[in-house]
Amino acid sequence: FGANTLNLIVALSISNVPVYARTMRAQVMMAANSEFVEAARSCGRHEWQILVLHIIPNSLAQIIVRASVSIGIAVLSNNSLSYLGLGVEPHIEWGNILKVGSPYLETNPYLAIYPGLFIIVWCWPSTLGDGLRDALDPKIKL
Repeated sequence: FGANTLNLIVALSISNVPVYARTMRAQVMMAANSEFVEAARSCGRHEWQILVLHIIPNSLAQIIVRASVSIGIAVLSNNSLSYLGLGVEPHIEWGNILKVGSPYLETNPYLAIYPGLFIIVWCWPSTLGDGLRDALDPKIKL
């Protein structure tokens, strides 16, 4: 298929599909056995209404958290491969820039420090996934 950024994104996405499917299945099964679903059934709601209005909104918080963490993992994977010389576009990836700048740490430290800081800044929001889950979880809202 060739080595380019689109193929890297597709490969990382396909490799994460089972993780997302397992997470969503577990969340849907847990929500389907909840009391609010039974209450919706007893009120005469159709199965698709229960799915769209109750089960999916209560299941999405965990998927959003997993996505925020996966973005950081994908960026670190891409930059790690690039640092090792296995990246797809060697001149524009932070990992390769970090590799090229690391021998000059004593004379020109900014050549390695800035790419490292950009990687940290880009991946840092993915660590906020737990707070994001708390903010989006409808069971916690008052």
